[in-house]
Amino acid sequence: MSGETVPVQIKGLIPTPSGSGVFLNHDEKTIAIFVDPSVAAAIHMFLQKINKPRPLTHDLFGNVFTGLGVEVQKVLINDLKQDTFYARLFLRQTNEIGTAMVEIDSRPSDAIALALQQGCPIFVAKHVWATADDMSWAFEKALEDQKDKKEEDDLDEFLKNLEDPPDESDSGDSPGDNPSDNLGDNPGNNPSDTSNN
Repeated sequence: MSGETVPVQIKGLIPTPSGSGVFLNHDEKTIAIFVDPSVAAAIHMFLQKINKPRPLTHDLFGNVFTGLGVEVQKVLINDLKQDTFYARLFLRQTNEIGTAMVEIDSRPSDAIALALQQGCPIFVAKHVWATADDMSWAFEKALEDQKDKKEEDDLDEFLKNLEDPPDESDSGDSPGDNPSDNLGDNPGNNPSDTSNN
């Protein structure tokens, strides 16, 4: 099986108008699988290791797997038809009877989310990897666009601060805050006032 598959890593998650693109990388090639906003949010939280106050859908699946003694062994992106990717979950269940292997059909987006949640590897079938377009250029362009957007936002913030300078009324240069006000140069505070002359 290992000779028929390509191990991949998640290179990044890029927002799009209708969801997000999950970019999977191996060596010099990167492919993209576009996912809906809800699963993209779940993938983002798993990537960032964000703790959630209550379990969301993929957390619930993980809890059910744990309760039933099921472990996700791997995720395989196994087919590509008419620009639609397909995936399989490979599960292993261990109990008092023994060990059973189960293979389940899955959307790639859910499979990727569960792979992150379970910490298991992701593979792509070799024929899918060969057929899918190399989207490295799209990923690099998206990163450049994000960088340009950040620079524009930083410039806008800088110009806004120039137009609306901060209030200096609280600075230490106002009357009464001068250190000389506390010196002994005021009448009655001069040491010579205490002389016997």
